[in-house]
Amino acid sequence: TDYSVEFCGGTHLTNTKEAEAFCLISEEGIAKGIRRIVFVTKEDAKKALASADEFAGKLKAAETLADSELESTVKSLSLELESLTLSAV
Repeated sequence: TDYSVEFCGGTHLTNTKEAEAFCLISEEGIAKGIRRIVFVTKEDAKKALASADEFAGKLKAAETLADSELESTVKSLSLELESLTLSAV
């Protein structure tokens, strides 16, 4: 292969079961040919997944709003989204 498959995972686990939950938070290029992938595990992963589910519910509810309510709701949801830690997938 022409790419590295090394993974610098920070804290290592004795068994992957210890991670409890696993959530991709972000992926970005940090240098030519080098990508940074950020995951969280355990309670942080569970919180990110729960936040995503809750936010998806709010989006679904916004679909039914009247035009007069929609603009302010979209603004509010946009601000909320910027502050959330959600799964990237």
